[in-house]
Amino acid sequence: MKAYVRFLEAICVLTVTHLVVRFTHFSRLQWLITRVPVLWTTPSSDRARVILETGRAVGRAKRFYITDVKCLPSAAACTCLLRIRGIRAQLTIGVRSPPFEAHAWVELDGAIVNDDAGVTGTYSVITRV
Repeated sequence: MKAYVRFLEAICVLTVTHLVVRFTHFSRLQWLITRVPVLWTTPSSDRARVILETGRAVGRAKRFYITDVKCLPSAAACTCLLRIRGIRAQLTIGVRSPPFEAHAWVELDGAIVNDDAGVTGTYSVITRV
């Protein structure tokens, strides 16, 4: 798939997840993510490429988005796009204190996809969707 098509998909999904996070409750975001079907499985030989391309597309979409997008909508968008592409990704949310801070990232089989691997040492996981 062409890079500009992935970019446009990422902009669309990022817009939806941003609006859901901004104007509704977290339960609505959970509902949205759990309703994205994984209808097929990406072959293992293509998984790394699909993950990389999806992460890049969401990163580009964040840079060109109309406002600053935080970690939750972008991680949710990445999770949805990976699921659409046949990869069972999970949105993971963690917290730390003091000072209190929350962060969201994407995991695949326990491996972090869109963030530093050290994030699990910094934040305690509170939920996975």
